[in-house]
This record gives sequence, structure tokens and C-alpha cells, in this order.
Amino acid sequence: LAFAPTGCDQPLQQIHSDHVLIEKRLALLIRLKGHLRSCGCDHLARQTSSHILNCFDETAIRHHEDEELDLFPATLGTAPAAKRSLIRALIDHLAKQHRDLSGIWGVVRLQLLDVIGDRRTALDEALCESFHSIYVAHIEHEDGELLPLAHRCLARPVLDLLGRRMAVRRSVALPDPHILYCPFGRRSADSLPGGREKSGFR
Repeated sequence: LAFAPTGCDQPLQQIHSDHVLIEKRLALLIRLKGHLRSCGCDHLARQTSSHILNCFDETAIRHHEDEELDLFPATLGTAPAAKRSLIRALIDHLAKQHRDLSGIWGVVRLQLLDVIGDRRTALDEALCESFHSIYVAHIEHEDGELLPLAHRCLARPVLDLLGRRMAVRRSVALPDPHILYCPFGRRSADSLPGGREKSGFR
């Protein structure tokens, strides 16, 4: 069950919305390598490369900062003491994947810049497939475990703080928090991507 796209006033939904956009750009990357193979480096290939670059140079970087600087420590800090070692292991694993993905992206990024500059007519297809598969699995892990866990652990004041920090990161303003919060509007953990049953934490 997917979240409706929202803003930073609903930070967990915003994180999931970022996941949706990133997955779309990953799929676009896979289509681009096929397009280059059949059509070469034309205007569409250069335009597509720019769209992919914008996502991973901007949205993905802010998204990883949202998680590593705010969501990860907030979730770990508010989790039940008996579960913290498991949660720390989950967060350490996700943070390592961020570093691995950043390394792969650095190479893919240079190839896309070469496409935009009309200096390359093909991408490293194995590298693109690896980037796609690792990132998709990473997103599924976060949607299936991290977000349901965060929803259960984080109280509304903590979510509001996360939302404000995310808004600053994106240079956007939030409405009055008293208007934002409806006590009857919060979703249960079962409505998060993956649902309660997928999470390893109870």
C-alpha cells in the first residue's frame, strides 16, 4: 500500500514519496541503456540523462541526509531498549548500502555526463543493472522494515521536528503545525508500505 505524495509536514510519507521518484528514475536508467544501444546518443538520450542526474544529484542526496541525519538516530533513540541492538544492525546495514550506492553512482554519473556532452554512445550495462537492483532492494528494505518501525516509535513532536529539518534541507516552508496535525488522521503501522507483518520488530 503506497502513500499519497505529500510534503515535509508528513516526513515518513515524504521519504516514501522520494522512494517512488527514485524507483522511476532507476527504471528510466534501464530504458536509457537500451535506447542508446538502438538509437545512439540523440536528443532524447541527452534529455533522459539530465532527468536521471537531477534525481540522484539532488533528491537522492537530500533523501539520504534525511535518513542518516534525522530518521535513523530518531528511530534508534526512541525504540524500546530490548530492540535497540536489532535496530542498530538494521540502520548500520542501510547506511552501508548508502555508501555502496554512492560509489556506484559516482561512476554512472560520469557516464551520463558523457552522454549529455555527446562523448559516449553507450553505458556500462552491467553497472547500471547492478545500481538498479541494489537500489530497488534497498528501498524495499526501508519500506518494509524501517518505515513501519519509525511509525510505531516516533511521536508526533518528533515527526514535526523531522519535517521541519527536511523542509530546511529543501528550502521550503511548512504551514502552521497546529493546522497540520489532525489527531484522527494518523495512519496505523499496518498502512505503511510492507505493513506490520513484514517488519521484524514487534
